[in-house]
Amino acid sequence: MRRWIYAIPARLKAILLRQRIERDLDDELAFHLAMQTRANAREGMSDAEAYRRARIEIDGVEQTKERSRDVLPLRWARDAMRDVRYGLRGLRKSPRFTIAAVLTVVLGVGANATIFSVLNPLLFKPLPYPEPDRIVNVFRTSPQSDRWPHSMANYLDHRARNTVFEHLAAIIELLDGSPLVGVCLDTCHLVASGYDIVSETGYRDTFSTFDRLIGFDRLKVFHGNDSKRPCGSRVDRHEHIGQGCLGLEPFRRLLHDRRFRHLPILIETEKATSVTKPNSIAIDRYDMQNLDTLRSLRL
Repeated sequence: MRRWIYAIPARLKAILLRQRIERDLDDELAFHLAMQTRANAREGMSDAEAYRRARIEIDGVEQTKERSRDVLPLRWARDAMRDVRYGLRGLRKSPRFTIAAVLTVVLGVGANATIFSVLNPLLFKPLPYPEPDRIVNVFRTSPQSDRWPHSMANYLDHRARNTVFEHLAAIIELLDGSPLVGVCLDTCHLVASGYDIVSETGYRDTFSTFDRLIGFDRLKVFHGNDSKRPCGSRVDRHEHIGQGCLGLEPFRRLLHDRRFRHLPILIETEKATSVTKPNSIAIDRYDMQNLDTLRSLRL
Protein backbone atom coordinates (compact mmCIF):
# COMPACT_ATOMS: atom_id res chain seq x y z
CA MET A 1 0.00 0.00 0.00
CA ARG A 2 2.80 2.42 0.95
CA ARG A 3 4.71 1.59 -2.24
CA TRP A 4 1.61 2.37 -4.30
CA ILE A 5 1.24 5.75 -2.55
CA TYR A 6 4.87 6.61 -3.23
CA ALA A 7 4.33 5.77 -6.92
CA ILE A 8 1.49 8.30 -7.32
CA PRO A 9 3.79 11.30 -8.16
CA ALA A 10 5.60 9.28 -10.82
CA ARG A 11 2.28 8.18 -12.36
CA LEU A 12 0.96 11.74 -12.44
CA LYS A 13 4.17 12.93 -14.02
CA ALA A 14 3.93 10.26 -16.73
CA ILE A 15 0.35 11.34 -17.53
CA LEU A 16 0.72 15.13 -17.37
CA LEU A 17 4.30 15.55 -18.64
CA ARG A 18 4.19 13.21 -21.59
CA GLN A 19 6.50 15.19 -23.89
CA ARG A 20 9.07 15.70 -21.17
CA ILE A 21 9.09 11.97 -20.48
CA GLU A 22 9.71 11.32 -24.17
CA ARG A 23 12.63 13.80 -24.23
CA ASP A 24 14.15 12.25 -21.11
CA LEU A 25 13.80 8.82 -22.69
CA ASP A 26 15.53 10.00 -25.90
CA ASP A 27 18.35 11.61 -23.90
CA GLU A 28 18.92 8.53 -21.78
CA LEU A 29 18.96 6.18 -24.75
CA ALA A 30 21.31 8.51 -26.65
CA PHE A 31 23.66 8.58 -23.64
CA HIS A 32 23.72 4.77 -23.34
CA LEU A 33 24.18 4.39 -27.10
CA ALA A 34 27.12 6.84 -27.10
CA MET A 35 28.76 5.13 -24.13
CA GLN A 36 28.40 1.71 -25.71
CA THR A 37 29.69 3.00 -29.08
CA ARG A 38 32.75 4.49 -27.35
CA ALA A 39 33.38 1.21 -25.55
CA ASN A 40 33.17 -0.72 -28.81
CA ALA A 41 35.56 1.73 -30.50
CA ARG A 42 38.14 1.20 -27.76
CA GLU A 43 38.08 -2.49 -28.64
CA GLY A 44 39.35 -1.65 -32.12
CA MET A 45 36.12 -1.43 -34.08
CA SER A 46 35.52 1.20 -36.70
CA ASP A 47 33.11 4.02 -35.87
CA ALA A 48 30.35 2.59 -38.08
CA GLU A 49 30.79 -0.94 -36.72
CA ALA A 50 30.98 0.31 -33.12
CA TYR A 51 27.72 2.23 -33.59
CA ARG A 52 25.98 -0.77 -35.22
CA ARG A 53 27.07 -3.15 -32.45
CA ALA A 54 25.95 -0.65 -29.80
CA ARG A 55 22.44 -0.54 -31.29
CA ILE A 56 22.33 -4.34 -31.34
CA GLU A 57 23.48 -4.65 -27.72
CA ILE A 58 20.72 -2.34 -26.44
CA ASP A 59 18.17 -4.39 -28.47
CA GLY A 60 17.30 -1.55 -30.83
CA VAL A 61 16.49 2.05 -30.02
CA GLU A 62 12.80 2.04 -31.03
CA GLN A 63 12.19 -1.39 -29.47
CA THR A 64 13.64 -0.16 -26.18
CA LYS A 65 11.43 2.93 -26.33
CA GLU A 66 8.33 0.78 -26.84
CA ARG A 67 9.21 -1.41 -23.85
CA SER A 68 9.67 1.71 -21.74
CA ARG A 69 6.32 3.12 -22.88
CA ASP A 70 4.57 -0.16 -21.99
CA VAL A 71 5.21 0.39 -18.28
CA LEU A 72 3.74 3.90 -18.30
CA PRO A 73 0.13 4.30 -17.00
CA LEU A 74 -2.86 4.65 -19.34
CA ARG A 75 -1.07 3.04 -22.26
CA TRP A 76 -4.42 1.73 -23.53
CA ALA A 77 -5.83 5.30 -23.69
CA ARG A 78 -2.86 6.55 -25.71
CA ASP A 79 -3.13 3.60 -28.08
CA ALA A 80 -6.86 4.24 -28.51
CA MET A 81 -6.26 7.92 -29.32
CA ARG A 82 -3.53 6.96 -31.78
CA ASP A 83 -5.91 4.50 -33.48
CA VAL A 84 -8.64 7.15 -33.66
CA ARG A 85 -6.27 9.66 -35.25
CA TYR A 86 -5.11 7.05 -37.74
CA GLY A 87 -8.71 6.21 -38.62
CA LEU A 88 -9.64 9.87 -39.11
CA ARG A 89 -6.67 10.42 -41.38
CA GLY A 90 -7.68 7.41 -43.43
CA LEU A 91 -11.27 8.65 -43.73
CA ARG A 92 -10.05 12.11 -44.73
CA LYS A 93 -7.92 10.65 -47.51
CA SER A 94 -10.84 8.55 -48.90
CA PRO A 95 -13.98 10.75 -48.92
CA ARG A 96 -16.07 8.27 -50.95
CA PHE A 97 -15.41 5.47 -48.50
CA THR A 98 -16.09 7.87 -45.62
CA ILE A 99 -19.50 8.85 -47.03
CA ALA A 100 -20.44 5.20 -47.62
CA ALA A 101 -19.37 4.21 -44.07
CA VAL A 102 -21.26 7.09 -42.44
CA LEU A 103 -24.44 6.33 -44.43
CA THR A 104 -24.21 2.66 -43.50
CA VAL A 105 -23.92 3.48 -39.81
CA VAL A 106 -26.77 6.01 -39.96
CA LEU A 107 -29.08 3.61 -41.79
CA GLY A 108 -28.24 0.77 -39.41
CA VAL A 109 -28.88 2.84 -36.30
CA GLY A 110 -32.09 4.29 -37.74
CA ALA A 111 -33.41 0.87 -38.76
CA ASN A 112 -32.66 -0.63 -35.35
CA ALA A 113 -34.29 2.30 -33.56
CA THR A 114 -37.40 2.04 -35.73
CA ILE A 115 -37.74 -1.72 -35.27
CA PHE A 116 -37.26 -1.44 -31.51
CA SER A 117 -39.80 1.40 -31.20
CA VAL A 118 -42.38 -0.77 -32.99
CA LEU A 119 -41.66 -4.06 -31.19
CA ASN A 120 -41.06 -2.63 -27.73
CA PRO A 121 -44.72 -1.91 -26.83
CA LEU A 122 -45.85 -5.14 -28.49
CA LEU A 123 -43.32 -7.67 -27.23
CA PHE A 124 -41.04 -6.23 -24.57
CA LYS A 125 -42.80 -3.49 -22.62
CA PRO A 126 -45.21 -5.01 -20.06
CA LEU A 127 -48.81 -3.92 -19.71
CA PRO A 128 -49.53 -1.32 -16.99
CA TYR A 129 -50.93 -3.97 -14.62
CA PRO A 130 -49.34 -6.08 -11.89
CA GLU A 131 -48.31 -9.53 -13.17
CA PRO A 132 -49.44 -8.83 -16.77
CA ASP A 133 -48.43 -12.35 -17.83
CA ARG A 134 -51.44 -13.66 -15.89
CA ILE A 135 -54.01 -11.60 -17.84
CA VAL A 136 -56.09 -13.77 -20.16
CA ASN A 137 -59.10 -13.44 -22.45
CA VAL A 138 -62.02 -15.74 -21.62
CA PHE A 139 -64.55 -16.66 -24.31
CA ARG A 140 -67.53 -18.96 -24.66
CA THR A 141 -68.21 -21.19 -27.63
CA SER A 142 -71.47 -21.28 -29.55
CA PRO A 143 -72.69 -22.65 -32.90
CA GLN A 144 -72.16 -19.19 -34.38
CA SER A 145 -68.66 -18.50 -33.07
CA ASP A 146 -65.76 -20.08 -31.15
CA ARG A 147 -65.03 -16.77 -29.43
CA TRP A 148 -68.33 -15.65 -27.99
CA PRO A 149 -68.02 -12.89 -25.36
CA HIS A 150 -69.34 -13.32 -21.84
CA SER A 151 -72.42 -11.48 -20.65
CA MET A 152 -72.38 -9.16 -17.65
CA ALA A 153 -74.41 -11.72 -15.66
CA ASN A 154 -71.76 -14.37 -16.28
CA TYR A 155 -69.01 -11.94 -15.35
CA LEU A 156 -70.72 -11.09 -12.07
CA ASP A 157 -71.21 -14.77 -11.34
CA HIS A 158 -67.53 -15.51 -11.99
CA ARG A 159 -66.53 -12.57 -9.86
CA ALA A 160 -68.74 -13.76 -7.01
CA ARG A 161 -67.09 -17.18 -7.16
CA ASN A 162 -63.59 -15.77 -7.21
CA THR A 163 -61.43 -17.62 -4.65
CA VAL A 164 -58.26 -15.61 -4.74
CA PHE A 165 -56.94 -12.56 -2.93
CA GLU A 166 -56.38 -10.82 -6.26
CA HIS A 167 -60.00 -9.69 -6.10
CA LEU A 168 -59.41 -7.76 -2.87
CA ALA A 169 -56.14 -6.39 -4.25
CA ALA A 170 -57.97 -5.16 -7.37
CA ILE A 171 -60.61 -3.39 -5.25
CA ILE A 172 -57.90 -1.67 -3.20
CA GLU A 173 -56.16 -0.62 -6.41
CA LEU A 174 -59.41 0.85 -7.76
CA LEU A 175 -59.57 2.91 -4.57
CA ASP A 176 -56.07 4.28 -5.36
CA GLY A 177 -54.58 2.26 -2.51
CA SER A 178 -56.27 4.40 0.13
CA PRO A 179 -54.78 3.81 3.61
CA LEU A 180 -58.35 3.98 4.98
CA VAL A 181 -59.15 0.59 3.43
CA GLY A 182 -58.73 -2.39 5.77
CA VAL A 183 -59.37 -6.10 5.45
CA CYS A 184 -61.21 -8.54 7.72
CA LEU A 185 -60.48 -12.26 7.29
CA ASP A 186 -63.11 -14.82 8.28
CA THR A 187 -61.67 -18.28 8.91
CA CYS A 188 -64.89 -19.96 7.72
CA HIS A 189 -64.97 -17.86 4.55
CA LEU A 190 -61.33 -18.70 3.81
CA VAL A 191 -61.98 -22.42 3.97
CA ALA A 192 -65.22 -22.15 2.01
CA SER A 193 -63.36 -20.23 -0.71
CA GLY A 194 -60.78 -22.99 -1.06
CA TYR A 195 -57.94 -21.73 1.14
CA ASP A 196 -56.59 -24.65 3.14
CA ILE A 197 -55.63 -23.20 6.50
CA VAL A 198 -56.07 -26.55 8.26
CA SER A 199 -52.73 -28.02 7.22
CA GLU A 200 -49.52 -26.31 8.27
CA THR A 201 -48.36 -25.90 4.67
CA GLY A 202 -51.72 -24.53 3.54
CA TYR A 203 -51.80 -22.08 6.46
CA ARG A 204 -48.32 -20.81 5.59
CA ASP A 205 -49.07 -20.53 1.86
CA THR A 206 -52.41 -18.78 2.43
CA PHE A 207 -51.00 -15.98 4.55
CA SER A 208 -47.88 -15.70 2.41
CA THR A 209 -50.11 -15.07 -0.61
CA PHE A 210 -52.18 -12.57 1.37
CA ASP A 211 -49.09 -10.63 2.43
CA ARG A 212 -47.70 -10.59 -1.11
CA LEU A 213 -50.90 -9.37 -2.76
CA ILE A 214 -52.49 -7.20 -0.05
CA GLY A 215 -50.10 -6.84 2.86
CA PHE A 216 -50.49 -7.50 6.57
CA ASP A 217 -50.62 -3.76 7.22
CA ARG A 218 -54.17 -3.76 5.82
CA LEU A 219 -55.33 -6.69 7.96
CA LYS A 220 -57.35 -5.21 10.85
CA VAL A 221 -59.49 -8.00 12.38
CA PHE A 222 -60.29 -11.72 12.23
CA HIS A 223 -63.66 -13.41 12.40
CA GLY A 224 -62.98 -16.67 14.21
CA ASN A 225 -65.53 -19.27 13.11
CA ASP A 226 -65.38 -22.97 12.39
CA SER A 227 -67.04 -24.28 9.22
CA LYS A 228 -69.81 -26.83 8.80
CA ARG A 229 -68.73 -27.49 5.22
CA PRO A 230 -65.33 -28.71 3.93
CA CYS A 231 -62.65 -26.71 2.17
CA GLY A 232 -63.72 -25.36 -1.21
CA SER A 233 -67.44 -25.96 -0.64
CA ARG A 234 -68.30 -22.30 -1.35
CA VAL A 235 -70.93 -22.56 1.37
CA ASP A 236 -70.74 -20.14 4.32
CA ARG A 237 -72.04 -22.04 7.35
CA HIS A 238 -70.48 -21.16 10.72
CA GLU A 239 -69.85 -23.77 13.38
CA HIS A 240 -68.64 -23.58 16.97
CA ILE A 241 -64.88 -23.50 17.29
CA GLY A 242 -63.35 -26.96 17.20
CA GLN A 243 -66.60 -28.67 16.19
CA GLY A 244 -66.42 -28.21 12.43
CA CYS A 245 -64.19 -29.02 9.47
CA LEU A 246 -61.40 -26.71 10.67
CA GLY A 247 -60.84 -28.27 14.07
CA LEU A 248 -58.69 -26.64 16.72
CA GLU A 249 -55.29 -26.55 15.02
CA PRO A 250 -55.87 -23.53 12.70
CA PHE A 251 -57.06 -21.44 15.63
CA ARG A 252 -54.07 -22.56 17.70
CA ARG A 253 -51.72 -21.39 14.93
CA LEU A 254 -53.60 -18.13 14.62
CA LEU A 255 -53.37 -17.37 18.33
CA HIS A 256 -49.65 -18.19 18.46
CA ASP A 257 -48.75 -16.33 15.25
CA ARG A 258 -46.68 -13.32 16.30
CA ARG A 259 -47.78 -11.42 13.20
CA PHE A 260 -51.39 -11.31 14.43
CA ARG A 261 -51.02 -10.92 18.20
CA HIS A 262 -52.23 -7.33 18.07
CA LEU A 263 -55.38 -8.12 16.04
CA PRO A 264 -58.81 -8.75 17.61
CA ILE A 265 -60.81 -11.93 16.87
CA LEU A 266 -64.59 -11.69 16.71
CA ILE A 267 -66.81 -14.77 17.09
CA GLU A 268 -69.89 -15.11 14.86
CA THR A 269 -71.19 -18.52 15.86
CA GLU A 270 -74.70 -19.70 16.68
CA LYS A 271 -76.27 -18.37 19.88
CA ALA A 272 -78.00 -20.40 22.56
CA THR A 273 -80.62 -17.71 23.10
CA SER A 274 -81.96 -14.95 20.90
CA VAL A 275 -81.69 -11.29 21.90
CA THR A 276 -85.16 -9.91 22.43
CA LYS A 277 -84.21 -6.37 23.45
CA PRO A 278 -82.39 -4.43 20.68
CA ASN A 279 -79.88 -2.57 22.88
CA SER A 280 -79.43 -5.12 25.63
CA ILE A 281 -76.10 -6.83 26.34
CA ALA A 282 -76.31 -10.56 27.05
CA ILE A 283 -73.53 -13.07 27.62
CA ASP A 284 -74.49 -16.16 25.66
CA ARG A 285 -73.36 -19.52 27.02
CA TYR A 286 -72.23 -20.61 23.53
CA ASP A 287 -70.12 -17.46 23.29
CA MET A 288 -68.56 -18.29 26.64
CA GLN A 289 -67.91 -21.84 25.45
CA ASN A 290 -66.11 -20.61 22.32
CA LEU A 291 -64.14 -18.04 24.30
CA ASP A 292 -63.03 -20.70 26.79
CA THR A 293 -61.95 -22.89 23.86
CA LEU A 294 -59.85 -20.08 22.37
CA ARG A 295 -58.31 -19.27 25.77
CA SER A 296 -57.30 -22.91 26.24
CA LEU A 297 -55.50 -22.85 22.89
CA ARG A 298 -53.26 -19.98 24.03
CA LEU A 299 -51.74 -22.05 26.84
